[in-house]
Amino acid sequence: MISRRELSAAALGSLGLSVAPARAQDLPRGPVTLVVPWAPGGSADSLSRLLAQQLSADLGQSFVVENRPGASGLVGHSYVARARPDGSVLLFAACATFVMVPHLLPVPYDGDRAFAPIGTILSNPLLFCAAPRSGIRDIQSLIARAKAEQGKMSYGSAGAGSSTHLAIELLLSMSGAPVTEVSYRGNAPAMQAVLAGEVAFTSVDALVALPFVRSGDLAPLAVSTTWRSPVLPEVPTVAESGYPEYECATDFALLAPAGTPAPVVARLHAAVKTALAKPELQEKLTQQSVVAAIGEPQDFPTYVERESAKWGGLIRARGIRVQQ
Repeated sequence: MISRRELSAAALGSLGLSVAPARAQDLPRGPVTLVVPWAPGGSADSLSRLLAQQLSADLGQSFVVENRPGASGLVGHSYVARARPDGSVLLFAACATFVMVPHLLPVPYDGDRAFAPIGTILSNPLLFCAAPRSGIRDIQSLIARAKAEQGKMSYGSAGAGSSTHLAIELLLSMSGAPVTEVSYRGNAPAMQAVLAGEVAFTSVDALVALPFVRSGDLAPLAVSTTWRSPVLPEVPTVAESGYPEYECATDFALLAPAGTPAPVVARLHAAVKTALAKPELQEKLTQQSVVAAIGEPQDFPTYVERESAKWGGLIRARGIRVQQ
């Protein structure tokens, strides 16, 4: 009978990684900092802390979260790009900063060369929501009403160029529905605008929207991913709602500064993969509608190239601009 340890070793060997278990001594001494380029309280902050807690327990080494928000994530990204490349400082990145922001803002680093990817790690669906009293119950009724009102409908975004904004613009580009954007400073104000009747609907990270959906304050219309939310299995995807080519998610990746030694990158990748396979962490992620989405380090450039082309094309076609 093959033991669990032998099975794990074989799995890592098939990935081209060392089959030795991840150990703290393979990393620099002292705490490992996960830089989150967003303010405390959001989905990136919450998820990074879950991962840091699991890695600390697994490796017997402290992983701590440090928030460095600003400039659509560019402040935190720039900080890590300049950090010592030894594995002691890592970036918990929302991939939107790689694939969307460069089409909207000047980037103060070379996105193709500034980081050593450890890989994509998590995927968080966006949730299209309306106020229950609006009578809008799904994507079909939303689009039908928008077309009937001929430009009178508006939606709330978390800010021009944000992933939640572009998720809605992608749907509008596919449907041809005439809807006006009203920009707010973040997901919370956009949701409040829906609740107050200032706008008809919004798109928000499912993790953030779940409490409002569970309380009945927001009506879920559809999820943005090609897979249904594990905690809202009754809510269809946008693709199932008449737009089969539609796909959008808040993906997260773990990155190290460029020049980080390949064995350290491989060790971190293996450690993260092991952590995300733990049932206790998977349960916590599922409760927040998040799934593990492990990508190999060597596949990250292809991911960025594909997503950048998709969102760059949309940004140009829709004439989206960010005020600086």
